Amino acid sequence: MAVRAALRVELALRAGDIPRAVHGTVAFFEAALWSNTDTFLSQPLVQAVLKELDEASPENLLNSLLAEVRRRLVAYRDLQAAAASLKRSTRASVIARAGG
Repeated sequence: MAVRAALRVELALRAGDIPRAVHGTVAFFEAALWSNTDTFLSQPLVQAVLKELDEASPENLLNSLLAEVRRRLVAYRDLQAAAASLKRSTRASVIARAGG
């Protein structure tokens, strides 16, 4: 369950799908929380996912995932703000040219 969620996070981040990455991050940590940490981390599939994600130490996974999600959320917010500003200025320019 947690492995599937971790893979979803990675794929969502690669695709730039921030909402899906956030949801997958929450699902990953919920699954990890419900399992015994030592048992969870010793599973071959979990070890393979951590290796694929280039995470030598699992405790770094949380920090790096959260940092990446935060970075992308801030970039998305800034992009949305820029788009809204451009839309407003374009609308004002069209109205001004129309004489209204």
